Parts: sequence; C-alpha cells; structure tokens
Amino acid sequence: VPVSAISPSILVSEFEVEKKLKEQDKPPILAAPDSKAVSRISEDRLMKAMNDELKRSKKKLKMKKLERPYYIEYTVKDVASMEIVGSFGAVTLSDEDRYRDLYVDLRVGGYEFDNTNYASGRYSFSFTRPKRLVTDDDYNALRRQLWFATDNAYKSALETISQKRAYVKTKTFEEMPDDMSRVKAYSSVEPRAELTASKKVWDERVARISSLFKKHPAIRQSKVRFFAVVSNQYFLNSEGSKHLRPGVLYGLEVTATAQAKDGMEVSDFISFYSSSEKGLVPLSEIEKKTEDMAASLTKKAKASTIEDYLGPVLFTGQASAEFFEQLLGENIGNPRAPLAENEMLLGMIPGGKLAGKFGRKVLPEFIDITDDPQLKAWKGKELMGYYTVDDDGVAAERVQVVDDGKLTGLLMSRRPTKKVQKSNGHGRAEQGNAVGRMGNMIVKSEKTMSANDLMVEFKNMCKDFDLEYGLIVEKMPEPKFTKESEMGMSYFFGQGQKPPGLLPDPVTVYRVNLETGKKELIRGCEFSGVILRMMKDIVGTGDEEYVHSFLSVLTPFGSGIPTSVVSPSILVEEMELKKASGETPKPPVLPNPYFD
Repeated sequence: VPVSAISPSILVSEFEVEKKLKEQDKPPILAAPDSKAVSRISEDRLMKAMNDELKRSKKKLKMKKLERPYYIEYTVKDVASMEIVGSFGAVTLSDEDRYRDLYVDLRVGGYEFDNTNYASGRYSFSFTRPKRLVTDDDYNALRRQLWFATDNAYKSALETISQKRAYVKTKTFEEMPDDMSRVKAYSSVEPRAELTASKKVWDERVARISSLFKKHPAIRQSKVRFFAVVSNQYFLNSEGSKHLRPGVLYGLEVTATAQAKDGMEVSDFISFYSSSEKGLVPLSEIEKKTEDMAASLTKKAKASTIEDYLGPVLFTGQASAEFFEQLLGENIGNPRAPLAENEMLLGMIPGGKLAGKFGRKVLPEFIDITDDPQLKAWKGKELMGYYTVDDDGVAAERVQVVDDGKLTGLLMSRRPTKKVQKSNGHGRAEQGNAVGRMGNMIVKSEKTMSANDLMVEFKNMCKDFDLEYGLIVEKMPEPKFTKESEMGMSYFFGQGQKPPGLLPDPVTVYRVNLETGKKELIRGCEFSGVILRMMKDIVGTGDEEYVHSFLSVLTPFGSGIPTSVVSPSILVEEMELKKASGETPKPPVLPNPYFD
C-alpha cells in the first residue's frame, strides 16, 4: 500500500543508541570449519556438530596476547510448539512453529574470577538473545553457525572481563565468592519427545470453551489459550558434561475480567498444566470450571469492597501454596546478585532476599520444607517441577530447604555464594544463563488440624482481636498472571506489580461472619505491610495437602518454568489488608452489543 509522510526536522534532547553487534564487525579468529569434515555419521548430527566445534574451540580459540577460554558451553533448544487463542467463541490465533535456539556460555579468566556475574550498563539485565539455528540436520550449516556464535561470545567475554577488572579496582570487597563452582562431569541422554497434539482438535476446543462467556454479560474481556511446547535440549560443555533432555509442556489458561459499577476491574483465571496431552483434565471439567469462574466473577463485580482489616488470615488450597511460593520459594533461589556499575538496578533482580538468613529461623519450628526435582508425582498427582538434570548440566538433587523452621538450604546453580559454594542441581533457565530456581517444593507440618478444627481456631483468634468477621484467602495470582497482560490492562491484577518477593493482590477473598459462619465474597483487596518475617506468624496448618502446579516466571517477559508446590492450608496470626489503591476506569457507556 503506497504511503507518504511529511515531517519537519526535529531536535531530540536525549536519545540512546545501542550499537548492534554484527558477526562481520571483526573477522573470525578461527578459520571456517572444514565443509568436507563429515560425509556420513551415525550419531545425532546436531550433537556431533556441537561436539566437533567445541573441541576445536577449546584447543585453538585464542587471540594473540589474550587469554583463551577456560569454559565453553553450548545449549541448543530444539523446539516444536503450538499456540491457539480464542475469545468469545472465535479463534483469534492458531499457530505452529519449529525452531532451534543456541545459547553459548563462554568464559575467560578462571573459576575464581571470570567475565560473568557483572552488569556494566543500563541494559545489562536484558535477556540473553539466542542464535537461531537451522532446523534441518545439515552438519556443515550447523558447524558454521556454531563457529560464528562461539567467535562472537569469545570477543564479548574478553571485553566484559576487561571492564569487570577495571570496575573491581575501584571498589573494596570484604570477600568475593568464586564466579563458578566446580562440578563432576555428568552425562544423560534420554529419548527425544515429539509434538503430537492436533491443531484442528484444539481449534475446536478453544472456540468451544471461549464461547461459554457468551452466557455471562458481566464479563468484559476473556481469553482462552492452549499451548503445547516440546523442547529437546542438547547440552554440551568443555568439562565433559553432556545431556539430551526432553521437555514437554501442555497448558490451557482461561482469563477473564469484569467491571463493577464503581469502575473497579476484577479479574480471575484458571490454569491447567501437564507433561502430556492426556494429563490435562477432561474437556467437560475445564468447561465446568470455566462456567464456575465466570459466575464467580459476575458475583464478585457486585460484591462489597473490603474495609481496612488487621487480624488473622486463613489461606486455603491454592492460596497457601502461593504464599510459600512467593514469600519463600522466590527468595531462596537466585541467591547471588551480580556486581553492577548501576547499583540501583540490583533492586530489579528477583530472588535471593533470604540468602542472608541462612542458618536462621524463617518459619515456625513445626514446619519443614524440601525441594525435590526428582519427584514425578505426589500421592497420585503429577508434579510439574520434575527433571533429571538441570540447565547447568548438573544432576538434580533433593534439598532440605527448611528444617525445624530454620533455613538450611538455598536453591543453587553453579553461581556460588559465601555460605553455599556447590550447586545442588537447581540451575534453571528461561532464557540465557541458569539461576537457582524451585522444582517441586514440599511443605510438611507437625502441627496439623482438621479443616473444622482449623476454622474453629481461626474464629477464636479473630474474636481475640475483637473482630466481627475474619478473612479467608482462597486464590492468589500466579506469577505468570501478574506480568503485563495482552488484554490492554496495565497489569492483569491491580494497577501495577508489587515489588519482587511481596504478596500480590489476592484474587478470591471471603469475609466470614464469626457469629453466623456466613461467607461473603468481597473484592478490591490488597495486602499492606507484608514482610518476609511474616512467615514466622503461621500458627497452625490443615491436615490436607494441596498440589499446586504453575509456571514460575523469573522476568516480566519470561514464558515460565514448570513448578509445583505441595502445602497444607495455613493460619497466619496477623496480617493487614486494605482496599486496593489506584485509579479506576469508567464503565463503558453502552453495553456489549452482543447482549443489547
């Protein structure tokens, strides 16, 4: 379509330009790999190309008068994916994709001090951009792409370590832990997985589920998303570690928003995840839960808003699991912050806030917590955090995180801290380098009560606070649904995102009359004054365990890492909640034309 534009010259007071690195900026150090190197090979061509280029680089890659790499790592994610999105009975997106992404971790220096764990500029916390590889098994094409990517990574590493050394000379450090821990080489080759879902079948299912919202005029926006991702990960490093690890994730997510007469938006979601298509719940159950959510959301839009509250809070089911995930789990992983020229940016890095509490009490003595990625299921229910080898190439391990209320373990990748120097197989990556993250967190309590006894204890505690009612939180937002939404809202829940490590606004909250026992749904709640020491205020737990699976998101643009938490309901002695702050948009003047 022909387009014209007329514009005057403009003067911009400030503009930042980032130089784009090009492969041809500097000539490659090594010559191109021999195109006649392979004619027939019996093993996997991709893995062989990785192995051959790694061996060559380890032996020959060096610039004159400069240091050679001490560590080289290739990770290739061979991905087949499907995504289908529907709204109000129509399929708005139906897509399949196949691609291979290469990540190169090349280090110069040594295990004690290298070019990593350092952020030099304003955009140093951006994602590691992968190199897209050819999807066919052309050995020579793969070798050429690996060659270029390795060459660029080497030059970048030399530049970064020079900057880091200069920065360190200007600062005084009491003690600097090593930049990388040593591990034994580990090999694991599992069978590849293949994507088997039918796009036609899921097109029909997504349209059918999304059409259910046609029965609910109060729902302003809704979306149903099905996705299937099969990622066969090829890993190889210069220490001798190697793995081929299949990763399979099927998911179905339903999100919806309604608006109260006063303009306040209320939102809800349901999500289903499994490592197999058959593992997802039956379509009939998904439809029922979608109907229930729409009805509850309609009711919530008409509900009363909260009054300022200070007193006991009972977290049940999914909400109790999210309590542990967001206050504990998110803060015992990624325990080490990098050196940074702009230290203000360190506050943007999630995780690690409890690392300084290592060996100290963080929970009541009657609570023990482990994280075990080796568990496939818990009492017959699938656990999504299962894996055999982490993204650093280290075998997965069970970690005793909390013992008798004391923090006894951190979730470690190969980035050591002062107190924990070794990896425990919890290095997990969304994009780029792995950091310590949860797998399957299991919360156990020695002070359990039946649901009825826990409710009685809750009511008695509320009366001790001279309250007429108490609050029960039944659902919290999952990390994936607190990032910026595609539906036009600033954030899916509330007017913005809470600082990492604090509790986001609850989704489903009930006010319970202490005399009659009547439960009343309320809206517009937000937590106030939440601090990590609040975990010590847990005074009792239920005797039923809830298995909660979700996608743990490290960054606002991450796709999420499959994770599970098993926990009982919990009673917290004292918490503060108040009416959610922020501007509220005015309701539309006219109703949805479909219902008019």
